[in-house]
Amino acid sequence: MLQTFWREYGIGGRGMTMNFYETYIREADKTKGEMIDHTYRIENKNSLFDPKLREKFLIFHHVSRTGGVPINDVFFRMQEETGIPLIIPDQDQAFSDNPPWKGRQAPLVITAHHTFGLHERIPEPTAYFTMMRNPYAYFLANILIRNKDYKYPGDHLGEIWSNLERKIDEIRERIGHCNLQTYEHATYFKEHPHALSLRDLKVMTPEKLSEISVQNLEGTRPENLFAKATRNVDSMFFFVGITELFEESLFILFDMMGIQKTLMWRPALYSYWRPGKDEMPMHIFKKMSALLEADLELYHRNRQVLEGMLAAADFGEELIRYKQHARNPYGRLYCELSERFEMAAKTFGFFSDVVENEFQHSQSVIRNIGEISRDFEEIRAERLEKQNVLKPGFRQRLFERLMAVVCGIKARIARICGRHPPQI
Repeated sequence: MLQTFWREYGIGGRGMTMNFYETYIREADKTKGEMIDHTYRIENKNSLFDPKLREKFLIFHHVSRTGGVPINDVFFRMQEETGIPLIIPDQDQAFSDNPPWKGRQAPLVITAHHTFGLHERIPEPTAYFTMMRNPYAYFLANILIRNKDYKYPGDHLGEIWSNLERKIDEIRERIGHCNLQTYEHATYFKEHPHALSLRDLKVMTPEKLSEISVQNLEGTRPENLFAKATRNVDSMFFFVGITELFEESLFILFDMMGIQKTLMWRPALYSYWRPGKDEMPMHIFKKMSALLEADLELYHRNRQVLEGMLAAADFGEELIRYKQHARNPYGRLYCELSERFEMAAKTFGFFSDVVENEFQHSQSVIRNIGEISRDFEEIRAERLEKQNVLKPGFRQRLFERLMAVVCGIKARIARICGRHPPQI
């Protein structure tokens, strides 16, 4: 009936509404399992599969804030399907004399933060893989940190940017650069001057961890780090994925490992709102760019390699379908509402402030979706009562009601997060 309504009355244009139906509404009858765990084939006629990888311990060098959590999650959920165990040791356990993979045989995947250099303690053949993120986004995610009240430093955008500029100037004067991703691929973890134990990591605030990451750069030179990072990547890494090409990276990684199907990836925890580089004043953007020259070069070097692999591959329509599903707003919302609260509780504790914030946010979204549905039903009933004759101003009233609900949603979320609602 809903399809007939959209097609017959053509709100928004026939082409748009039909595409809307084909892309979204036809997913409505799927179960929770189908929406979240729908299986996709990875068929590549020009396969990149490397049989030698089946004989190695594969180490996921999980650099924070690059999208590693969804990759770990897919590997974890597909262990039975792939026959490749996933081992997630804590940091102290990984470098101990009795690691959890002791006595195990390849293939298996070891994944954790701070694993680079672990191959020296594993007698079996090893190979690394990793993800890299656009350096601008990575820098902001690591430097522009929220406080305990979920606020960024400053009461308005102008103050946030001016505080960030002071931080950039401080890093430039003290260190001269901030190529964090290049450093992570150039230096073994145990060689970090400020390496932390698991006990230290558990009590550290995000601000302190960010400061320690920057401290590790003291005394380094970008050109030296870049030379070491490229040498390490070329000699020890069989794959470098790109966060901005996430679905493509997952398909190529699985194809190289001989995994012929995958599940839909699930969103990890992330910040609700962080100013992006496109919002940044240009003079600050130029200062930030000067700090990231090695990261930018390393990122684009590895992105070109990935794009070349993708051009040589042939995943057919399946990769397109996977990307469409991943970006289906209703599917992603379903994943978030059904999984996000539990994920936050497991990560931070059921009675933590983070979980309370997550719960309030999800309840606000659910309530307002209900309001949108009721408003639409009222408008549709009104329309049907008039025997399919549109009343003057119908579209304008529909638009105004929907915009009012959207404003209500944004206002509620803003109150939860302690910010002024944005203007529409």
